[in-house]
Amino acid sequence: MPDTALTARARMPLAFQPRQDEAPTPFVSLLRRLIDIGGLGGVQESEESDAETGATSEAARRLHTKLDLLLWMGAELLAVHRPLPPNRSVELHSDRLLLETDGSDSGDERRWLLLYCLDGLPLPLPLPVRCTADGDRLDCTLDAPDAATAELYSQLLFRLHRREIAARRTS
Repeated sequence: MPDTALTARARMPLAFQPRQDEAPTPFVSLLRRLIDIGGLGGVQESEESDAETGATSEAARRLHTKLDLLLWMGAELLAVHRPLPPNRSVELHSDRLLLETDGSDSGDERRWLLLYCLDGLPLPLPLPVRCTADGDRLDCTLDAPDAATAELYSQLLFRLHRREIAARRTS
C-alpha cells in the first residue's frame, strides 16, 4: 500500500536555537495572523476562488494590496535588524523534517528549529524538535509541539505539498 502522507521539499532559511523545557513557543499567534492574511495563501486563495466565479471585488483587491504593502514594510524593517539565515534544503513530513547537514550540526539534541516560511519576512515558525544526525542528513523529529504550532506546521506542509503538485502539472 503506498504511503499517502503529505511530504514536501523546499529550500528555505532556517536556523537552530537551544530549547529550554517549559519555554513558551514564540511568534505563533503573530505568525498565524500573517498566514491567515495571505502570507501562505489566506487572502490570495479567496481571491483566486472569486476569480473563478468572476466576482472579484475591487475593494478586496485594494485591501489585499494594502496588506501586501504592510507586510513588505514590516519585512523591510525586520530585515535590517534580523537578517535571514542561509537557505537549506529541507524535506517536510507530518512528524519530522529532514535537512541537509552543513557540518555544524550535532545530533541527539532538543532544539528550536526556526523555519522562515514566509518569503522575505524574518519571522520564523519555531518548531520544537529532537535532532539526530543520520549520515549527510539531520533528522529533526517534532517533539510535542503545542496545538497552535502543530496546526501552523500542518498548514505549511499542506500548502507546500499543493504547490509542488501545481508546479509538476504546469511543467
